[in-house]
Amino acid sequence: MRGSGASGQIRFGRILESRFKLEWSYHEETRIVTLDGRRIDVLFTIARPEHVDSDAGLVLYGFIDITNSVRTREKLQELQAELTHAARLSVLGELAASIAHEVNHPIGAMAMNGEAGLRWLDRAEPNIAEASDAMRRIVADARRAGDIVARIRDVALRRSPQQISLALNEVIGEALQCVRYELQSKRIRVLLDPAPGLPPVLADKIQLQQVIVNLIINGAQAMATVDDRPRQLVIRSRQDETGQLLVSVQDSGVGINLEHANRLFEAFFTTKSDGMGMGLSICRTIIEGYGGRIWASNNSGPGATFQFSLPSIIRDDRR
Repeated sequence: MRGSGASGQIRFGRILESRFKLEWSYHEETRIVTLDGRRIDVLFTIARPEHVDSDAGLVLYGFIDITNSVRTREKLQELQAELTHAARLSVLGELAASIAHEVNHPIGAMAMNGEAGLRWLDRAEPNIAEASDAMRRIVADARRAGDIVARIRDVALRRSPQQISLALNEVIGEALQCVRYELQSKRIRVLLDPAPGLPPVLADKIQLQQVIVNLIINGAQAMATVDDRPRQLVIRSRQDETGQLLVSVQDSGVGINLEHANRLFEAFFTTKSDGMGMGLSICRTIIEGYGGRIWASNNSGPGATFQFSLPSIIRDDRR
């Protein structure tokens, strides 16, 4: 096409450089002004057949209108930038929801322990020992909240969890202490059935506690409306024939709606009016990160059972 000349954006130095290097062709994208005053994007090309055939003595110049292609590419770049921004907002939303969900447990425990401590102190004869125990539990819960935030921050910064050798039954016991008052307030009876002599697991203590606390709270919420039978939570630990360690949390609640069974562990899926849909999703992420798996099923009677498995640390007693 005809043009009145380049708009000053053609890199003449680069053109001369290609000429002295005996390159037979050169091209670049630039913008020119046409005879009717329009500015268009073009692919400016130079072909030098003399470098292929010395007798030709020709130099061919070309301008290919690529205005539509450039506009399409710019729109695509804008769309990609918007999608990247949306993805960042989505991750930020998930992170905020995760923090809110996980920190809610120790904060709730702190409130309950604070109320219990005040009741012990408000008696005609204050029970200082019980009040002191409540204060110690508040301190422990505050530290656990701080640890949870630190772990989530580490995930956001792609730092590896602090994996150490853990006694699974001890982790279960500590997790129960975190939610003891909440279970008592909902009149839930807990039956512990730990298998003795289990080998240790390699995991981050706070993360593993998060999983167990989430499953306990999930079972407690499933029994919130149960009034025609005992509210009972059975927590078991076992080792299967393959060496995997199993933990199950069985409730006597309303059970799992079969329509929702395949979505229980999806992020932001919830059947609760005040739920975030993050608890079970976080559990799955943690457990699968340690090479285990997590699943749920309805009981033969009332309620449901949530289970997870983890590989154990193989111990060689011959050493």
